Amino acid sequence: MRWMPGLVLLMLLVASQAPAEVRRLEVVGVVPAGADAPSGVSVRQAALGAALAQAVDRVARERLSPGAAADPDLDLGQLLGGKPRDFTVGYKVLEDRGERRALLLTDPEISTEYVLLAEVFVDVTRVESALDAAGLPLREPVQGGGQVLRIVVEEGLSYRAYQGLREHLLKRGGATSVLPAVFDGGRVELRVEARLAPPELMERLVAPPPEGLRVEPVSVDDRSLWVRITELPPAVDD
Repeated sequence: MRWMPGLVLLMLLVASQAPAEVRRLEVVGVVPAGADAPSGVSVRQAALGAALAQAVDRVARERLSPGAAADPDLDLGQLLGGKPRDFTVGYKVLEDRGERRALLLTDPEISTEYVLLAEVFVDVTRVESALDAAGLPLREPVQGGGQVLRIVVEEGLSYRAYQGLREHLLKRGGATSVLPAVFDGGRVELRVEARLAPPELMERLVAPPPEGLRVEPVSVDDRSLWVRITELPPAVDD
């Protein structure tokens, strides 16, 4: 593992200072390759930078209030100074997938992309301090016996289906927050703050399911649910 200089600084802090909270994430970094590759840096370094930025963005949105986190116009990269490495203490490239035909990038004019999977350690305490300094509202702790759960959707999920699933969880599933944690081609994970235990939440998902979707339960444990979701064709009026 390659450790960043920030970790050295943390180790030199006086003993009386509170230790930083560090979060480990696995993220995908993807950037255009070929003729569309970023200039001034190797395409691999650009993909690594994208992975670090995604990890910091994910932690920041998890710490924001639901309203602020859902704001599509909120540019957290700019608010945090555009330097995601300043908010990480370490990283490791887990898988370098290299250059390939564009699958994750949706711009039709981009034909190839460079992809890598990285393990990133984010300084949560520093992220929260930066958000607070920017005047952004932070999320309240989960109350009333709530817990943070993970929903893993096998075989992928479209944005439309995600919106329907999210609305269903908030209205019927006892969830107070639903945020995407991983969107990597066929792998989708959602971070859900809910008042229900996983088996009860699974029941709410299956019967009745979100409108326009069919939910097939795969597995459940004390912290996670695995499901397959199929989008149903729209009803045709006679």
